[in-house]
Amino acid sequence: MSAPRRGPRRVAALLAATTLAGCLFDFDSYDPRKQASPSDCPAAGAEESCYPGPSNTEGVGLCVAGSRTCTASGWSACEGSVLPVSEDCLNDVDDDCDGDTDDDDDDCSCQPGELIACYDGASATLGVGACRRGHRPCEDPGAQCIGQVLPVLEACGNGIDEDCDGEVDEGCAVESACFHSAPEPQRPVAADAGDSGNVVFGGEFMGDLSLGGSNLVSTGDRDIFVAKFGSSAQHIWSRRFGGTLTDTLESLDVGGNGDVLLAGSYTGSWLFGSTMLPAYGTSRLAVWHLDADGDPTTVLLQGNSGGTSIALDAVGQNAANSYVVGTYASVLELGGEATGNQGATDGFVARYNRNTLAVAWLRTVGGSGEDDVSRVTFTATGDVAVAGQFSGAADLFGVPVSAVGSAANAFVARLSDTNGSPAFVEPFTSTGVVKIWGMEAFGDDLVVVGHYGGALTVGTETLPTAQGVDPFVVRMRASDGSVVWARALTEPAGTPPATQRATAVSVDPSGDRIWVSIAIRGDLEADGQVVVASGDTSTARDDIVLWRLDGNGSSDLLLHFGDAQDQDTFALATMLDGRLFMGASVAGHIDFGAGPHTAGPFDPQDVCIALFPAP
Repeated sequence: MSAPRRGPRRVAALLAATTLAGCLFDFDSYDPRKQASPSDCPAAGAEESCYPGPSNTEGVGLCVAGSRTCTASGWSACEGSVLPVSEDCLNDVDDDCDGDTDDDDDDCSCQPGELIACYDGASATLGVGACRRGHRPCEDPGAQCIGQVLPVLEACGNGIDEDCDGEVDEGCAVESACFHSAPEPQRPVAADAGDSGNVVFGGEFMGDLSLGGSNLVSTGDRDIFVAKFGSSAQHIWSRRFGGTLTDTLESLDVGGNGDVLLAGSYTGSWLFGSTMLPAYGTSRLAVWHLDADGDPTTVLLQGNSGGTSIALDAVGQNAANSYVVGTYASVLELGGEATGNQGATDGFVARYNRNTLAVAWLRTVGGSGEDDVSRVTFTATGDVAVAGQFSGAADLFGVPVSAVGSAANAFVARLSDTNGSPAFVEPFTSTGVVKIWGMEAFGDDLVVVGHYGGALTVGTETLPTAQGVDPFVVRMRASDGSVVWARALTEPAGTPPATQRATAVSVDPSGDRIWVSIAIRGDLEADGQVVVASGDTSTARDDIVLWRLDGNGSSDLLLHFGDAQDQDTFALATMLDGRLFMGASVAGHIDFGAGPHTAGPFDPQDVCIALFPAP
């Protein structure tokens, strides 16, 4: 495109047009002594079309007629008409209503040596927010447009409309809080929203930590924190659990009556409510149960004859029945059931009663390598869906599978609630590693997120080959495991490979939205929007990206947070009103949109929480 030439010919033409208009102008129509009298209009309230511009421009280009109304004083002013204006040579519109758009309009010609206006973005964004024109030489239409400001990803907290859509900080957090702690690492792990509209949030910490209530002090190498926040992110209660050795939290779940399940492992002996956890010299799985006030009730533990184990996820089905999944070495003894393993580690799924701690059934997966079951959720039909990893040749609930290549691959399976028999087992295969980080039910379907190397194949879908490690999102039918759609975020062409992971997912079926948190170390592209990590790709320091999709897999929102330090999130929960709760660990500086936070200079990471608006 070109811009108006501002040379002598343009000025002369303008003068000529002005002189001609002066000769032909109907001054009588603007003489107040000759204005229409009330009798010139038929009756009060009558309306008619009007157009005060040159008659040959009406209905041409942008120009349209308006309307006027008959009043006791005569006809009102003409309202709603659009008259000719100077030609804008960048919008591909006939602004001066002469029948020519930018490419054909004489006003948009230029001569060699002149600089012309240019803009490479969508015309609807020009002049909106931060977006501005630039310029390039007239004789070189392919030259770079110097000085233009194009739409970029919206940055939260600065009051600027960077994506030039007419809104400032849209989608950014409406509430946030960060909690300074002793210079020790803090690791938020999981969050879940209950039916009451509150959110329970948990993780691991060392040193001191206050989340708005009393100060929590770790007693060992690593302890567990759990906190409950209200609908406006106000603190309700917070608790610490752990002994003098390492204790880990892998996930949490809030039941329908507000009770909480904590899945993880412990090493040394310590008292949980009235139950003394025995020490065995190795880490053992545990599912700790809290009531709605955060007080201990019961705990499911690995038995005496078992080996090393860890509970990776647990969910409550109703007031009593629950599921736990995880991995173990040697022997798993749980709730009166026991089983050996086939390789280095095997995965397991167990249905149990959290009041009596009796196991109704126990199923395992495994082969000669390292295998696990890491995620569990319920389908719309009441069956249970699980996800995990397998290496080499493995038996997945009686179904033989083989990983592609030497790295671990992944799977999703649906099991009968009655006895754990599989309805389907769907492998996620690639020549590189495949790991599932999150899975949630989405109506009658499942949404699965994780990362992969190589080219990921799920059912009949194959995602693009990753340059390094790329995040993925898959929507699949819970009935048979068939893929509805699959998406991956990849590095833009020409950028170096990096490690990018989808670390958590939270869904809002009523709002038809899917939230995915992504840890990035390089550049990523989603539907034409490029996210550039703030740090060096060679460092193990992540930025946080929130990616919101609709039910069809189309990008709805992309937000980027972080600086050259390390920021991570594994904790997402959609609240009853559609807002998103996020728990994150933050080093350096961050602003989610509701105010900046800077961690202490010697503080590895602080715990932060944020609430994002509903779509």
